Amino acid sequence: MNNSKRLYSIAIWSNMIFGIGHVAYTFFYFDVLNEPALWFFSGALAVIFNIGLNFLCLRECNELNYAIAMIANVTLVLFSIVLAIVVTAPETVGFAAVVFYMCVVCYNYKRWTHPSPS
Repeated sequence: MNNSKRLYSIAIWSNMIFGIGHVAYTFFYFDVLNEPALWFFSGALAVIFNIGLNFLCLRECNELNYAIAMIANVTLVLFSIVLAIVVTAPETVGFAAVVFYMCVVCYNYKRWTHPSPS
């Protein structure tokens, strides 16, 4: 496994920890299935779908997979930064850092492994 693939895999697995933790915490924190519980769970689903897009980009980095993964990454980075500002908890700041790392690694992975013809 080359270095760029390893860094991208680390980013995906780091994000997976947050996604699985978010799912588990939903059932731990909320006693009843209500609107706040569903909104919290939907955040975990968004993270898991983002992981899936990045995994597809890791496995087969064509232009379409890359574009969709980068759009999802940038959107999640912007959201997580706003979240870290509004909810100044260590886990939200950590999540923003991990999502930012994945966005940077995804961008560089495409450049390192599939350079554009010039």
